[in-house]
Amino acid sequence: MHRGSFLENSGDTLAVVIYTGTQSKLIMNLGGYQFKRSRFERILNYLLMLNLSLTVFFSVLAGLMNSYWTKKLYKEHLYVF
Repeated sequence: MHRGSFLENSGDTLAVVIYTGTQSKLIMNLGGYQFKRSRFERILNYLLMLNLSLTVFFSVLAGLMNSYWTKKLYKEHLYVF
């Protein structure tokens, strides 16, 4: 006899998964415990910081270039009255 899971006959199901990482109550209550991060987590943190840095750099660069371009060609714009 096949026993299906209880989710097969339950209609719609909603699930929420929350990952707390190092902020979980168990880790925070350990006091001076040095949490060991995996190599993947260190690489991921590095990539996130690199992504944030590049986004800020290119946003500032684009803003400065737009300002320069607009001041240089302001008189030639036909739609500016």
